[in-house]
Amino acid sequence: MKTRNAIFIADGRINCEIDHPVHGWIPFTASPDDPEKSGRDLFAELKSKAAAHVPHNPKKQEIAAALAQARAAAIEEIIADTERKRLDAVRDAVAVEFKDAKSEKDVSDKLAQLKLAAQVKA
Repeated sequence: MKTRNAIFIADGRINCEIDHPVHGWIPFTASPDDPEKSGRDLFAELKSKAAAHVPHNPKKQEIAAALAQARAAAIEEIIADTERKRLDAVRDAVAVEFKDAKSEKDVSDKLAQLKLAAQVKA
């Protein structure tokens, strides 16, 4: 059987392409534990000529993941800080507006004035 591009994968099997008589070149994974004898035979044949497995560099992946996580955390902190500042400004403005309120009626009247002012601005 014709094969090409044989390369070991991390679990010890071999990825390759086989020249199928009907479908042409198709991917195939050869394994020493293949239930079919032809698969085991192909593994035995390729084992001495398959390219070595080259693992991905997990260190680079870990660094990229850590950077992405740190960036996301920084963005969340900026958003939270901005929201805190906005809420503080609203609280301070409300405190100034209602500092002279002595009763619930004073608060209701002041709210009505603020709503009317907001409608006029809009």
